[in-house]
Amino acid sequence: MDFLAFDAENKSATIELVDLDRTIKFEDAGGKLPASAPVHHADLIKHVMELSHKHLTTYSPQVSPIVIKQNNCKRILYTGPADQCPIEKFVIERLVVKIGFKGTKAFEGIKDSEGSMAVGISYTEKGIQMAFGHNVKICQNLNVFGPNVFSTYGSGDNRVPYEKGIQMLERWLLGFDEIAEFNRRCITTLQERVITEDERLRIFGKIYEMAILKNAGHNEIDNPLNVTECNRMVSAGFASIVENKQITAWDLTNWATSVLKPESSDMLNLLTKNNRLNNFLLEEFGTAKMN
Repeated sequence: MDFLAFDAENKSATIELVDLDRTIKFEDAGGKLPASAPVHHADLIKHVMELSHKHLTTYSPQVSPIVIKQNNCKRILYTGPADQCPIEKFVIERLVVKIGFKGTKAFEGIKDSEGSMAVGISYTEKGIQMAFGHNVKICQNLNVFGPNVFSTYGSGDNRVPYEKGIQMLERWLLGFDEIAEFNRRCITTLQERVITEDERLRIFGKIYEMAILKNAGHNEIDNPLNVTECNRMVSAGFASIVENKQITAWDLTNWATSVLKPESSDMLNLLTKNNRLNNFLLEEFGTAKMN
Protein backbone atom coordinates (compact mmCIF):
# COMPACT_ATOMS: atom_id res chain seq x y z
CA MET A 1 0.00 0.00 0.00
CA ASP A 2 1.38 3.41 -1.01
CA PHE A 3 -1.60 5.68 -0.24
CA LEU A 4 -4.53 5.69 2.20
CA ALA A 5 -7.95 5.40 0.54
CA PHE A 6 -10.81 6.31 2.89
CA ASP A 7 -14.42 5.24 2.42
CA ALA A 8 -16.47 8.18 1.18
CA GLU A 9 -19.38 7.51 3.56
CA ASN A 10 -17.82 6.74 6.94
CA LYS A 11 -14.33 8.16 6.29
CA SER A 12 -12.64 4.96 7.47
CA ALA A 13 -10.05 2.65 5.93
CA THR A 14 -8.24 -0.58 6.71
CA ILE A 15 -4.50 -1.04 6.75
CA GLU A 16 -2.19 -4.02 7.27
CA LEU A 17 0.38 -4.19 10.06
CA VAL A 18 3.32 -4.02 7.65
CA ASP A 19 1.99 -0.73 6.27
CA LEU A 20 1.11 0.67 9.70
CA ASP A 21 4.75 0.15 10.60
CA ARG A 22 5.74 2.48 7.73
CA THR A 23 3.80 5.44 9.11
CA ILE A 24 5.48 8.18 11.14
CA LYS A 25 6.07 7.41 14.80
CA PHE A 26 4.79 9.95 17.31
CA GLU A 27 8.31 10.75 18.48
CA ASP A 28 9.44 11.44 14.92
CA ALA A 29 6.53 13.84 14.46
CA GLY A 30 7.71 15.90 17.40
CA GLY A 31 5.36 14.31 19.92
CA LYS A 32 6.01 12.31 23.06
CA LEU A 33 4.55 8.96 23.97
CA PRO A 34 2.41 9.29 27.12
CA ALA A 35 2.66 6.94 30.09
CA SER A 36 -0.77 5.62 29.10
CA ALA A 37 0.63 4.46 25.73
CA PRO A 38 4.40 4.15 26.08
CA VAL A 39 4.81 2.05 22.94
CA HIS A 40 4.23 2.74 19.24
CA HIS A 41 0.98 1.21 17.95
CA ALA A 42 2.62 -1.19 15.49
CA ASP A 43 5.02 -2.34 18.21
CA LEU A 44 2.10 -2.94 20.58
CA ILE A 45 0.37 -5.21 18.07
CA LYS A 46 3.63 -7.09 17.50
CA HIS A 47 4.06 -7.48 21.27
CA VAL A 48 0.56 -8.95 21.64
CA MET A 49 1.39 -11.40 18.85
CA GLU A 50 4.66 -12.34 20.57
CA LEU A 51 2.92 -12.96 23.90
CA SER A 52 0.22 -15.00 22.15
CA HIS A 53 2.84 -17.24 20.52
CA LYS A 54 4.67 -17.50 23.84
CA HIS A 55 1.69 -18.60 25.93
CA LEU A 56 -0.41 -20.52 23.39
CA THR A 57 0.52 -23.69 21.55
CA THR A 58 -2.90 -24.93 20.41
CA TYR A 59 -4.21 -21.72 18.88
CA SER A 60 -2.68 -19.49 16.21
CA PRO A 61 -3.00 -15.67 16.52
CA GLN A 62 -3.88 -13.76 13.36
CA VAL A 63 -4.03 -9.97 12.93
CA SER A 64 -7.17 -8.70 11.24
CA PRO A 65 -7.15 -5.60 9.01
CA ILE A 66 -6.54 -2.51 11.16
CA VAL A 67 -9.32 0.10 11.11
CA ILE A 68 -8.37 3.79 10.99
CA LYS A 69 -10.39 7.00 10.55
CA GLN A 70 -9.53 9.91 8.27
CA ASN A 71 -9.96 12.49 11.05
CA ASN A 72 -7.27 10.79 13.11
CA CYS A 73 -4.67 10.44 10.34
CA LYS A 74 -2.49 13.55 10.06
CA ARG A 75 -0.29 14.42 7.07
CA ILE A 76 3.17 15.67 8.11
CA LEU A 77 5.42 17.82 5.89
CA TYR A 78 3.25 17.14 2.85
CA THR A 79 1.40 19.81 0.83
CA GLY A 80 0.29 17.90 -2.28
CA PRO A 81 -3.11 16.36 -3.12
CA ALA A 82 -4.52 14.57 -0.08
CA ASP A 83 -5.28 11.35 -1.97
CA GLN A 84 -1.68 11.14 -3.17
CA CYS A 85 0.01 11.55 0.21
CA PRO A 86 2.54 8.72 0.71
CA ILE A 87 1.75 6.48 3.64
CA GLU A 88 5.16 7.31 5.10
CA LYS A 89 3.96 10.92 5.57
CA PHE A 90 1.05 10.01 7.87
CA VAL A 91 0.83 9.95 11.65
CA ILE A 92 -2.01 7.64 12.68
CA GLU A 93 -3.39 8.74 16.04
CA ARG A 94 -6.16 6.20 16.53
CA LEU A 95 -6.85 2.64 15.41
CA VAL A 96 -8.77 -0.48 16.33
CA VAL A 97 -7.65 -4.01 15.54
CA LYS A 98 -8.57 -7.54 16.51
CA ILE A 99 -6.20 -10.46 16.91
CA GLY A 100 -8.21 -13.62 16.37
CA PHE A 101 -7.18 -17.11 17.42
CA LYS A 102 -7.46 -19.80 14.79
CA GLY A 103 -8.69 -23.09 16.24
CA THR A 104 -11.09 -21.62 18.79
CA LYS A 105 -14.35 -22.08 16.91
CA ALA A 106 -17.57 -22.03 18.92
CA PHE A 107 -21.26 -22.31 18.03
CA GLU A 108 -20.44 -23.80 14.64
CA GLY A 109 -23.40 -23.74 12.27
CA ILE A 110 -25.31 -21.14 14.33
CA LYS A 111 -25.30 -18.11 12.04
CA ASP A 112 -25.68 -15.35 14.63
CA SER A 113 -23.18 -16.83 17.09
CA GLU A 114 -20.48 -18.78 15.24
CA GLY A 115 -17.06 -17.31 15.80
CA SER A 116 -13.82 -17.49 17.75
CA MET A 117 -11.99 -15.82 20.60
CA ALA A 118 -10.16 -12.58 19.91
CA VAL A 119 -8.23 -9.81 21.60
CA GLY A 120 -9.50 -6.36 20.70
CA ILE A 121 -7.05 -3.44 20.80
CA SER A 122 -7.92 0.26 20.68
CA TYR A 123 -4.93 2.60 20.43
CA THR A 124 -5.47 6.36 20.65
CA GLU A 125 -3.55 9.46 21.63
CA LYS A 126 -5.22 9.12 25.06
CA GLY A 127 -3.94 5.62 25.70
CA ILE A 128 -4.73 1.95 25.16
CA GLN A 129 -7.77 -0.24 25.67
CA MET A 130 -7.68 -4.00 25.33
CA ALA A 131 -10.36 -6.68 25.71
CA PHE A 132 -10.71 -10.45 25.34
CA GLY A 133 -13.94 -11.99 24.10
CA HIS A 134 -15.93 -13.91 21.49
CA ASN A 135 -15.90 -12.47 17.96
CA VAL A 136 -18.99 -13.34 15.90
CA LYS A 137 -17.88 -14.26 12.38
CA ILE A 138 -20.82 -13.03 10.31
CA CYS A 139 -21.06 -9.53 11.77
CA GLN A 140 -17.64 -9.17 13.40
CA ASN A 141 -19.25 -8.20 16.72
CA LEU A 142 -16.76 -8.64 19.56
CA ASN A 143 -18.60 -9.62 22.75
CA VAL A 144 -16.66 -8.99 25.96
CA PHE A 145 -18.05 -10.44 29.20
CA GLY A 146 -16.91 -10.26 32.81
CA PRO A 147 -13.76 -8.35 33.83
CA ASN A 148 -11.77 -9.11 30.67
CA VAL A 149 -11.03 -5.55 29.62
CA PHE A 150 -8.67 -2.76 30.64
CA SER A 151 -8.03 0.87 29.80
CA THR A 152 -4.88 2.87 30.54
CA TYR A 153 -6.87 6.15 30.62
CA GLY A 154 -10.17 7.53 31.79
CA SER A 155 -11.84 6.64 35.07
CA GLY A 156 -13.51 3.61 36.57
CA ASP A 157 -12.55 0.15 37.71
CA ASN A 158 -11.11 -0.82 34.31
CA ARG A 159 -8.32 1.79 34.42
CA VAL A 160 -4.85 0.36 35.04
CA PRO A 161 -1.26 1.38 34.22
CA TYR A 162 0.10 0.05 30.95
CA GLU A 163 2.38 -2.58 32.51
CA LYS A 164 -0.46 -3.96 34.64
CA GLY A 165 -2.62 -4.09 31.53
CA ILE A 166 -0.02 -6.22 29.75
CA GLN A 167 0.05 -8.49 32.80
CA MET A 168 -3.73 -8.82 32.51
CA LEU A 169 -3.34 -9.77 28.85
CA GLU A 170 -0.90 -12.50 29.83
CA ARG A 171 -3.36 -13.83 32.43
CA TRP A 172 -6.05 -13.96 29.75
CA LEU A 173 -3.76 -15.97 27.52
CA LEU A 174 -2.75 -18.31 30.34
CA GLY A 175 -6.42 -18.82 31.25
CA PHE A 176 -7.52 -18.94 27.60
CA ASP A 177 -9.67 -22.09 27.69
CA GLU A 178 -11.38 -21.14 30.95
CA ILE A 179 -12.32 -17.70 29.66
CA ALA A 180 -13.49 -19.15 26.34
CA GLU A 181 -15.76 -21.53 28.25
CA PHE A 182 -17.07 -18.63 30.36
CA ASN A 183 -17.93 -16.75 27.15
CA ARG A 184 -19.68 -19.84 25.78
CA ARG A 185 -21.82 -20.08 28.93
CA CYS A 186 -22.71 -16.39 28.79
CA ILE A 187 -23.78 -16.58 25.15
CA THR A 188 -25.71 -19.82 25.66
CA THR A 189 -27.73 -18.41 28.53
CA LEU A 190 -28.51 -15.28 26.51
CA GLN A 191 -29.59 -17.45 23.57
CA GLU A 192 -31.93 -19.46 25.79
CA ARG A 193 -33.54 -16.42 27.44
CA VAL A 194 -36.62 -15.44 25.46
CA ILE A 195 -37.69 -11.87 26.24
CA THR A 196 -41.15 -10.40 26.09
CA GLU A 197 -42.13 -7.12 24.44
CA ASP A 198 -42.39 -5.49 27.87
CA GLU A 199 -38.88 -6.67 28.77
CA ARG A 200 -37.47 -5.43 25.46
CA LEU A 201 -39.05 -2.01 25.90
CA ARG A 202 -37.85 -1.84 29.49
CA ILE A 203 -34.25 -2.56 28.45
CA PHE A 204 -34.39 -0.09 25.56
CA GLY A 205 -35.84 2.51 27.93
CA LYS A 206 -33.14 1.99 30.56
CA ILE A 207 -30.33 2.29 28.02
CA TYR A 208 -31.91 5.41 26.49
CA GLU A 209 -32.48 6.97 29.90
CA MET A 210 -28.85 6.43 30.91
CA ALA A 211 -27.69 8.05 27.66
CA ILE A 212 -29.97 11.07 28.15
CA LEU A 213 -28.94 11.52 31.80
CA LYS A 214 -25.29 11.41 30.75
CA ASN A 215 -25.97 14.13 28.18
CA ALA A 216 -27.62 16.19 30.90
CA GLY A 217 -24.42 16.19 32.94
CA HIS A 218 -24.93 13.23 35.25
CA ASN A 219 -21.35 12.04 34.91
CA GLU A 220 -21.82 9.33 37.52
CA ILE A 221 -23.99 7.45 35.00
CA ASP A 222 -22.08 4.60 33.37
CA ASN A 223 -24.08 4.49 30.13
CA PRO A 224 -23.18 1.67 27.70
CA LEU A 225 -24.46 3.59 24.62
CA ASN A 226 -25.01 7.21 23.69
CA VAL A 227 -28.29 8.46 22.19
CA THR A 228 -27.16 8.06 18.58
CA GLU A 229 -26.01 4.51 19.27
CA CYS A 230 -29.35 3.78 20.98
CA ASN A 231 -31.14 4.85 17.81
CA ARG A 232 -28.94 2.53 15.76
CA MET A 233 -29.56 -0.32 18.20
CA VAL A 234 -33.33 -0.06 17.72
CA SER A 235 -32.88 0.18 13.95
CA ALA A 236 -30.76 -2.98 13.97
CA GLY A 237 -33.64 -4.92 15.51
CA PHE A 238 -36.43 -3.20 13.59
CA ALA A 239 -37.09 -6.00 11.10
CA SER A 240 -37.41 -8.63 13.82
CA ILE A 241 -39.62 -6.35 15.91
CA VAL A 242 -42.12 -5.47 13.14
CA GLU A 243 -42.31 -9.12 12.01
CA ASN A 244 -43.13 -10.08 15.60
CA LYS A 245 -40.37 -12.69 15.70
CA GLN A 246 -39.42 -14.41 18.94
CA ILE A 247 -36.60 -12.37 20.43
CA THR A 248 -33.95 -13.59 22.82
CA ALA A 249 -31.53 -11.72 25.04
CA TRP A 250 -28.82 -12.73 22.57
CA ASP A 251 -30.71 -11.03 19.72
CA LEU A 252 -30.84 -7.85 21.77
CA THR A 253 -27.14 -8.16 22.57
CA ASN A 254 -26.31 -8.50 18.88
CA TRP A 255 -28.38 -5.43 18.01
CA ALA A 256 -26.64 -3.41 20.69
CA THR A 257 -23.07 -4.50 20.01
CA SER A 258 -23.54 -4.12 16.25
CA VAL A 259 -23.44 -0.33 16.65
CA LEU A 260 -20.10 -0.39 18.47
CA LYS A 261 -17.90 -0.61 15.40
CA PRO A 262 -14.71 1.41 14.84
CA GLU A 263 -15.96 2.55 11.43
CA SER A 264 -18.98 4.31 12.96
CA SER A 265 -18.28 4.82 16.69
CA ASP A 266 -15.78 6.80 18.73
CA MET A 267 -12.67 4.66 19.17
CA LEU A 268 -11.83 6.23 22.53
CA ASN A 269 -14.13 4.05 24.64
CA LEU A 270 -15.20 1.39 22.17
CA LEU A 271 -14.05 -1.68 24.09
CA THR A 272 -15.02 -0.57 27.58
CA LYS A 273 -18.50 0.36 26.30
CA ASN A 274 -18.82 -3.08 24.71
CA ASN A 275 -17.94 -4.69 28.03
CA ARG A 276 -20.36 -2.48 30.00
CA LEU A 277 -23.14 -3.29 27.55
CA ASN A 278 -22.65 -7.05 27.66
CA ASN A 279 -22.36 -7.12 31.44
CA PHE A 280 -25.41 -4.86 31.77
CA LEU A 281 -27.52 -7.29 29.74
CA LEU A 282 -26.23 -10.28 31.69
CA GLU A 283 -27.14 -8.60 34.95
CA GLU A 284 -30.57 -7.52 33.68
CA PHE A 285 -31.50 -11.03 32.67
CA GLY A 286 -29.90 -12.71 35.68
CA THR A 287 -27.61 -14.89 33.64
CA ALA A 288 -24.09 -16.35 33.92
CA LYS A 289 -22.09 -15.57 37.02
CA MET A 290 -19.24 -13.16 36.29
CA ASN A 291 -15.85 -14.78 35.84
